[in-house]
Amino acid sequence: MTTYSSQGFGQLQTTDSDSHQPIASTYVKVYAKYPDGQVTFYKDGYTGARVRFIYASVSAADAQGASRFAILVLDE
Repeated sequence: MTTYSSQGFGQLQTTDSDSHQPIASTYVKVYAKYPDGQVTFYKDGYTGARVRFIYASVSAADAQGASRFAILVLDE
């Protein structure tokens, strides 16, 4: 599996390392680090029908202001 991250758009995409075909249903878990040093769970889910996971969009107001992300990507 190869993972591509577009930090400017807050998106992640996974492809098969051999065939270079997108992998749907890859599990993604994201933690955020805030300027005060606090690290908290941010968002999790699966790459969708468009084979992307948008990690930067969260509806909760307290999720804004993250300075860095740590991202775990799992596939079978």
